Formats: sequence, structure tokens, C-alpha cells
Amino acid sequence: MSTNKYGHLNSIGHYVNSCSRKMTAYVDGKLANTGVTWKQLSVLMTCLHFDGKVQKKKLIEISSLNPSTVTRLLDRLEKKSYITRAFRENDKRSITIKITKKGKKLVERATPIRAQALDKINSLMSDSNSKLLINTLEKIITGLK
Repeated sequence: MSTNKYGHLNSIGHYVNSCSRKMTAYVDGKLANTGVTWKQLSVLMTCLHFDGKVQKKKLIEISSLNPSTVTRLLDRLEKKSYITRAFRENDKRSITIKITKKGKKLVERATPIRAQALDKINSLMSDSNSKLLINTLEKIITGLK
């Protein structure tokens, strides 16, 4: 088994992926009683950030998710009446996602639960280490665009 710095188990990619999966599972577990996942809640919060509506293309860009994953998230949110989708008549590819009143109420209820879960995650490291990690990850994200 290789022990070089690019070996599978000691690579940055392995740790970032493992951390992302564990964080998602942790926050999803805390949100379980709300009926939405962390990713679904993030879509709703993004809509609110943009005054209640956002273009699907912008949502894909912000979330770093692939278009088919975003479509599945939107399908689930629309089925639960948390969002609506509006298509432009002259361009069916341009889709505006709008949060509904029901979606806003859910965000109000779920946001404190999400905040508690993220506080727990943040408590696992010092503020300076947290800032360093964020800066490092931002450099990686920017460098890979």
C-alpha cells in the first residue's frame, strides 16, 4: 500500500470528501423532523437570499452541484409545495425558482436547527483554524475553476 502524499487515504480529496459526507449526514439527521435535507434547505435559503427567487443557472453555479442533481432537488421541493418553477416563454431553458409561503415557513422552522448543527461542527475547531480551513478551501475552489 502506497504511503506517498498522494495515496488515496492521505489525500486532500479523501479528507474533503469524507468530511463533506459526514457533515451532510450529521446536519441531515438533525433536520430529519423537518422533512427536508440540508441541500434542499440550502436551495430554499438561496431563494430567500435573492429576494424569494433565483435562476436555476445561478443556483447550479452557487451550489456547485451538477444540473441533474439540482433538477432532482427542485422536483422534490416542488412536490412538497416549497417552491414553484416559472419558465420563460421564449426560452424554456431559463427557469426561475420561487419560494412559496410554505417554503418560507419551513426555512423559519429549520434555520435554528441547521444553526445548532453547524455550531456543533464549528465547535470542533478553534476560530483561527476554522478561518484557515475556509481560506484554504476557497483557494482550492478558486484554483479549480
